[in-house]
Amino acid sequence: MLLFIIFTVRAQSQDLGFTLPDIEEYQLNNGMRVLISPNYESPIINISIHINAGKLDDPIDKPDLGKYAFWALNDGTNKYPKEDQLKEKLFSFGNTQGSFRTMGFYDDYARISNLCLKEDTRDCIEIFSEVLRYPTFPFYNELMQKLTLIWAPNSTFVGVSNSTWYHAKYMYSGLIQYFDPAEQLSYSRKEAVNWYNEHIRPENITLMISGDINYIYIKKLINEYFSDWEPSVEISENKESNNIKVIDNSGINITFTSLEDETEARILILKETTELNKFWDPAMQMALYVFAKSRRNKINQKIDKAGWIGYGWAQSNRMPYFNITGNMPYSHLGKFYRELIAGFEDLSNNSITDEELRSAKITRINDYQNRLYDINELEDFVQYYYNNNGYSLEKIPQMIDDINAVTLDEVNAAAKKVFDPDNFVMSIAGNQDSCATFLGQFSNIEYYEAAEEIRVSNK
Repeated sequence: MLLFIIFTVRAQSQDLGFTLPDIEEYQLNNGMRVLISPNYESPIINISIHINAGKLDDPIDKPDLGKYAFWALNDGTNKYPKEDQLKEKLFSFGNTQGSFRTMGFYDDYARISNLCLKEDTRDCIEIFSEVLRYPTFPFYNELMQKLTLIWAPNSTFVGVSNSTWYHAKYMYSGLIQYFDPAEQLSYSRKEAVNWYNEHIRPENITLMISGDINYIYIKKLINEYFSDWEPSVEISENKESNNIKVIDNSGINITFTSLEDETEARILILKETTELNKFWDPAMQMALYVFAKSRRNKINQKIDKAGWIGYGWAQSNRMPYFNITGNMPYSHLGKFYRELIAGFEDLSNNSITDEELRSAKITRINDYQNRLYDINELEDFVQYYYNNNGYSLEKIPQMIDDINAVTLDEVNAAAKKVFDPDNFVMSIAGNQDSCATFLGQFSNIEYYEAAEEIRVSNK
């Protein structure tokens, strides 16, 4: 019976055609993980770095320190001490902006990636080695760069988007971010270097290289540029999960930021999805897709398609959430909220149909399969799931079987949890007078002025 089950699962995966391309996986003695995947259809290579550290790793009393340290990697290295020299090298690879194709710092991880021609393989790998291993953090000595940020228009850093995201994430998990760049600029070079030493280190890195490559040559280069990288400080390998505040019966918590010049209101809602350290929940995935594919459109139609409604979710072991955003005329804000809550109530009452589930499965499976045919998408896809699922390539193709095995009862049960109409955080920004009628129905709102930091008393 066991052999029959194993054969059946393998046969289903083959029928679906979801198999990863050849990927060789190994680990350097310093703990750095390496994934190599050849693709000879075009004379380019793609290199990506996944760093298992993000905003959640900031010291409690120094929010945004990690973001500041991460972006300083781009300001100069031992070999390229000036930012312009680093840009010039990236320009030579064909990067029209003189920057990496991807460079992002997120809640629980960071990413850097770049495309290069095959003949630039060595130089391209060297650039990654330089920014990861030999940053000089010269930014702290560049007075004009500091003044540029300080004198920049306030709207550069504060607006409906930043305000709602920062406040919602604080209410959701206690994650604090600064509005004012002067706060970040107050950090010392030593503090930035300390954060770098603790978090940007080989055991937190997964390097993936794909494209027109030669295994032996690539391994030689990786060994040359990374094998002697040793961390300079000792730290615990265990990361503490963030403290999610949205739990059963936590109620509805709201902040409002007054931005007088805004012509529309923005609303952002965050809801809990999976439990901590359980990022992969296929039933939850399908419930979220049902909202994204069909229920969201129904809400938009009921408010006469005024403004727009967005959505997204973070599949994270440390900070999982589902978000709903809306920008709309003030006149439609109340109706939007009523229709949204009605939609939550409907989803919480076993209303998902077989057809909606079938459509959600097709969408998600096709999304995964499409990512296999582009080296950029492939690396983003593999790096994300490989690092979240405990470093297992084998688990990635199994996700298709997991999705197909989800039942309607399981999806409705997941929807009942995530779309609880009485359990979420909501952040709103806009003109306070224009929002007065809408805000009047709530009694537990925290009010803020534009650019006002989250109050110390709330920390």
